Amino acid sequence: LQGITDVLPESMKLVLKHSYGKPSPKQRFVRGRMLVEDGVAYFVENDKQGNGVVSSFIGCDVLAEIPAGSDPVEKGEKITAYRM
Repeated sequence: LQGITDVLPESMKLVLKHSYGKPSPKQRFVRGRMLVEDGVAYFVENDKQGNGVVSSFIGCDVLAEIPAGSDPVEKGEKITAYRM
């Protein structure tokens, strides 16, 4: 990487625009996009998140991390997201 030391993607805290209704026994990375409204940065989940579904990468600019062992995440909660 020619001397680059900061190789990890930029992380940020985003507010969940819509609830994520699934419990997560394992760590999940949800594909979506960042939307800024009235000075607030939101995470909006892309459609069709199934394993092997690559169409959800269309328009995707962030991955949201849902920690292992978490309950469904409610609208308005802050989550960690990684810029793609």
